[in-house]
Amino acid sequence: MIMLQVAELTAAHEILHYSAACSARCRTVGFNRFMVWKTGRVACIPNAGKMTTPEYETADNNLTQMIASRKPGDLFVSVAANSAPPSGQYEIEQARVPDYMGAENMGRAEYFLNYANWDSVVFDPGAGQLGDGTIPQILHVTAQQDYNLWVPLHRIFYAADSVQLHGQSDIESHYPFYINDESR
Repeated sequence: MIMLQVAELTAAHEILHYSAACSARCRTVGFNRFMVWKTGRVACIPNAGKMTTPEYETADNNLTQMIASRKPGDLFVSVAANSAPPSGQYEIEQARVPDYMGAENMGRAEYFLNYANWDSVVFDPGAGQLGDGTIPQILHVTAQQDYNLWVPLHRIFYAADSVQLHGQSDIESHYPFYINDESR
C-alpha cells in the first residue's frame, strides 16, 4: 500500500507541473489572471478529489460487476483497452468544462463545476508587467497543493496527514506579439 501511495504522490506531482505549464501557456498569450487560474484548475482535475458540483453518484454497475467477476490483470487490460472512460462523470466534465472556462466570475464558475479538493490547489500565475511597465521575458508560474495521505499507518513514515507538492513552469513571454500595444 505504501508503494501505491508513493505512486499516487508522484502522479499528483506531475499533474501539478502539467497544470502550471497549462497556466503558463495561457498566460504567455495574454489571458487575464482569472482565465489563467481557471486553466490551471481544469488541468488539475485529477488531483481535485470528488466532484461536488454537479452532484454525481460515482457507482458504476458495469464496473462493479467487472471487479467482482474478473481477475485483476484481466480487469486492467479490459478497462485500459477501452477507449471510452468507464464512468459517466467524464461525460459530465466534458460537457461542463467549456461553461466553467467561459464563466465571468468565481460564483458562476463553481455553479458549473467544483471538486472537494480544488481549494487545496494554489496558483501563482506570475507577474504580467514589472514595476516599470516592461513585460518580463520569462514567465514563471507555480502550482502547489497540500495532498492528503490516505494509507493507514502513514504516520509511521511521515508525521503529517498531507504532503505539500509543488509544480512550476517557466515559459518565454509571447503576449507582446499577440496584443497590439497602441502606446508604441
